Amino acid sequence: MLYLFKKKNITEEKFKDDIINSFLDFFIKIKIKNHMSSKWIRNDFSSIFKLKIIFEKNSSEYFIKIPRAQINNDKINIISKDDRNMGKNEYNSLCFLKKNWSKYNYIEFVKPLTYLEKYNAVITQSFNGNDFFLDIRKEDILNRFNLNKSKSDINLKLKNI
Repeated sequence: MLYLFKKKNITEEKFKDDIINSFLDFFIKIKIKNHMSSKWIRNDFSSIFKLKIIFEKNSSEYFIKIPRAQINNDKINIISKDDRNMGKNEYNSLCFLKKNWSKYNYIEFVKPLTYLEKYNAVITQSFNGNDFFLDIRKEDILNRFNLNKSKSDINLKLKNI
C-alpha cells in the first residue's frame, strides 16, 4: 500500500480540500468568486464528489472521482498501485473516447479534464445521463425472459453505432 501523506489519519475533508485546491490552481488567471463541494459518495469502485466553481460571470460543475481497484477500500488516504493504474487507465480511456468517438453517434461519454496523479483523481465535466451499462444489462434481462415487447431507446442507439 502507498500512503498518500505521511499522516495515516488524514480526514476525508482534508483530502477533498487538498484535491480542490490543486484543481483550482488551473484557474489561476481566472477570478474565482467561490466554490462549493458535495459530500463524498462511495460507489463500488470509486469515491466521488461534485465541485461547483463560481466565476465572475458564470459557474461550472465538475466531478472528481478517486478510482479504487478493490470494492472494500474505504480508506481515503491510501492509494495502492492497482488504484493508481486504474485511475490512469480510466483517464486515458476517457481521453481516447473524446478524441476518437464520432460526434454523430447518439451516445456521449464523460468529458475528461485532467488527472491529478498525486491524489489519483480523475476530474471530468459534470454531466447528466444514464449509466450505459445498467441500460444494457436491463435490456439483456428483458430479452432473456422475452419481456421486451417493443424496441427500446437503447436498442435504437446501439443499432446506430
